[in-house]
Amino acid sequence: MPVHAVLLHALALVLALAGVRKVIDPAPVAASLRRSGLPSAPVLGRLLGVVEVVVSLAVLSTGGAVPAALMGLVYLGFLAFILSNKLRGADVPCGCFGESTTPPGVAHIAVNTVAVAAAVAGVLDPSDGVFGWIDEGAVGVVALALVVVAGALTIALLEVLPGTASSALEQADRARVPTFSLKEPR
Repeated sequence: MPVHAVLLHALALVLALAGVRKVIDPAPVAASLRRSGLPSAPVLGRLLGVVEVVVSLAVLSTGGAVPAALMGLVYLGFLAFILSNKLRGADVPCGCFGESTTPPGVAHIAVNTVAVAAAVAGVLDPSDGVFGWIDEGAVGVVALALVVVAGALTIALLEVLPGTASSALEQADRARVPTFSLKEPR
């Protein structure tokens, strides 16, 4: 089982969860689109979620070059959205997993870049969907477990960690811990 196949499927799992959340509640992504100056009707947020779910299910169920290419385009779009906001100095939450006040950071850029790279690898060396992995015996089961674990860790990295880091920084700022310097005062 190639490493890129495990990554591709793990990131498809992440995409599926993000898509389901947008379908259920499109308001956060619609707000992010509006703050970025893009068309922002809730129906567009919901439609984006449907596209994410369909593409991720195609990658997970059938595999192949075409679903990998489509997933690469979706993640490339996310990367362009994040980078364009960063370059404009706009701290716009991405709305990828629902309500969040934390704008995307380095982790979002890294994950989207890895997803695009995994998708390119999936186009160049297509793999089966996860159901085909079951026939691989123990190797397939381990690969499936890795997909679930990597997907869960990626979601934690994107959704939980930024909020936790922001909270820790806010608490440290409120504590107003005195700082010192080893330089002599002038």
